[in-house]
Amino acid sequence: MSEASHILRTDDLDAAAAAWIVRRERADWTAGDQTELDRWLGAAAGNRIAYLRLRDVWNRADRLQALNQPARRGFFSFRQNEILKPLARVAMLFVVAAILGAASYAWLSRSTDTRYATGLGEREIISLADGSRIELNTQTVLRLSNVGGKRVARLESGQAYFDIKHNAANPFTVLTSQHRITDIGTKFEVRNDTGKVQVTLFEGSAQFESDDAAIPRQNAILTPGDVAVATAASMRITHKPPQKLMAELGWRHGVVVFDHTTLADAAREFNRYNRKKLVVTDPSVARLKIGGTFQTTNTNQLTQLARDIFGLTTDDRGEDIVISR
Repeated sequence: MSEASHILRTDDLDAAAAAWIVRRERADWTAGDQTELDRWLGAAAGNRIAYLRLRDVWNRADRLQALNQPARRGFFSFRQNEILKPLARVAMLFVVAAILGAASYAWLSRSTDTRYATGLGEREIISLADGSRIELNTQTVLRLSNVGGKRVARLESGQAYFDIKHNAANPFTVLTSQHRITDIGTKFEVRNDTGKVQVTLFEGSAQFESDDAAIPRQNAILTPGDVAVATAASMRITHKPPQKLMAELGWRHGVVVFDHTTLADAAREFNRYNRKKLVVTDPSVARLKIGGTFQTTNTNQLTQLARDIFGLTTDDRGEDIVISR
């Protein structure tokens, strides 16, 4: 699905969600209406997200109306003691949405496409005008784009941590080659490797879904502790306790944390940060499992463990270190 078609679909969802919110406020709302709304919300994750976003805007509009003084005049100076007509409230809903999104739109307008990239072993922190922060790990490429006034980041490769300031009228969207993550007030991490995307949610909630018509439909609302791993053919969601969850962010402090990790996987993780590569060719050695916290740039820690704990041989060949029996 293209970015442009996604925006058109979002606009349609906003219109439908607004209609439901106005209808929900009417005095003649019935249990049957509620059943119909529940059915619409359950039909697609996007319906629920659009409804929650605009309901938040609606509630903010009510608070602004309550704070308005009788002597003041302006958009919110409706006649006292009169219930707002549905048409007026729909208009108010979208005007307030536009106001709430104005700051983010101004930020995006300054550049239609800004590219950020880190080299081997490098990290970078991007601070956005709305208070959001993005941290890039080693060998990561990310683009921030203005797509129809929407806050959009495309993670082309690598790994990034997102601490996003929630804006109900303008949610933050992260795109990979085949998937899309939409925040609902969120701290989350995305890792985009060849053929696989992993999303780890730390706070808030986020919608994770496929964004390519060529792959099977994948849709989930993630909650804190959820780790979603998706390929073109499947999606799997597991839940991790807080202690193990925070280990996922060790790279932000220059470390990697292994817990019953195979030596082959540990070597691959170290190779993301270092020019001198660890090579494990013996299948029996590759399956050995280790644990501990290691500095990302200190391969000696791992080779020392391999020698001391498993009695393995490490052969430094210049560009590579071969670990074997």
